[in-house]
Amino acid sequence: MRHIITILIALMIGGASHAGDFKIDSVDSEWVTVTYTGTIDFKDEAKFRWIMDTFKDQKVMLFIDSGGGYAWAGIDLYYAAREYRDRLHTVAGYDFGAWSAAALFWLGGKQHIAEGGLVGFHLAYCNAYNPPGCDTKDIDAAMMLIFEMEFGCKRAWDMRDALEWARGMFGVSGWVAFTKDGTYLIDTSGTYIEEYLF
Repeated sequence: MRHIITILIALMIGGASHAGDFKIDSVDSEWVTVTYTGTIDFKDEAKFRWIMDTFKDQKVMLFIDSGGGYAWAGIDLYYAAREYRDRLHTVAGYDFGAWSAAALFWLGGKQHIAEGGLVGFHLAYCNAYNPPGCDTKDIDAAMMLIFEMEFGCKRAWDMRDALEWARGMFGVSGWVAFTKDGTYLIDTSGTYIEEYLF
């Protein structure tokens, strides 16, 4: 619970302000450890595929510490990661965690959450200046398909209901957050945190 408050404060101060970056931390004969930070961008899929194809004989442990970015780029990264799932382990990092579009990326691998890490999901919201804009039907449907593939139909609809409730109550600040300790409905102002049985 204390970590959720820390993450909320970090989000209020400001998330990642630069484009996404993959940093190769270590390489051995069995594992490659990579850290992803920054803002999810459309160029990230090519960078990610380069890493996975370059180290095709090793398993990859990918730590994600990102506040998100472009929703459609997150969906592209989800499908790319899913192609490599047999050897890709995605970890919501302990520095920041995987939020928004980065949470979708996290879903593509074999999912782990680091001690103190967090994964935050929200539905798209109206942003007239940035896709998906104010018509969120297509992005919502694309996210729902991912939730159905990952959680099964009933849990996907439960997730959708929780996300709609969070968006209705808190707008852009409403989230469903996964931690090692459980799942929570939160708002990023830090005034509302409730355990959610998912």
